[in-house]
Amino acid sequence: MESYLRLIALSLGLAVALAIGTWAFSEGGARFQLVTIGNETFTLEVASTPEKKARGLRARSSLADDGGMLVQLDAPADLSYSTRFTEFPIDVLYFNADGVVLAVDQVAANERSLTASTSPGLVSGAILLLGGTAKRMALRPGYHINFGRAPQRRANRDGSP
Repeated sequence: MESYLRLIALSLGLAVALAIGTWAFSEGGARFQLVTIGNETFTLEVASTPEKKARGLRARSSLADDGGMLVQLDAPADLSYSTRFTEFPIDVLYFNADGVVLAVDQVAANERSLTASTSPGLVSGAILLLGGTAKRMALRPGYHINFGRAPQRRANRDGSP
């Protein structure tokens, strides 16, 4: 009986820890996901509803250097984005189901066109980053995106990180 109670207490403790961890990685109902591109990790808001996918980062006044938005589609489709009512430029990385970048597009702040950036055909999603990030990182088609993983650090010759 005592071991059964310990098991229940341990299970409840793990459930509380998991709930706290999930709460810490959500803010105001928004979910976030770590995404690694090249050797940099970004904390991206997940556009989890059709409304968020369509709106993107529109009507926001700022974006962290390592922030952005992840739009993943249920089925490949054409996508387009603009920065209408957005006070900062964005970089749009369109990717396929394997996480390979198909196109990189830059959109100026407050672009009034409804289709300032359009995918190069059917894509599995897009990553919206702060404008200038793609140029700074020299991102181009063919880069691979790692979803939910931190970058791998190379060890020095002596084995130290």
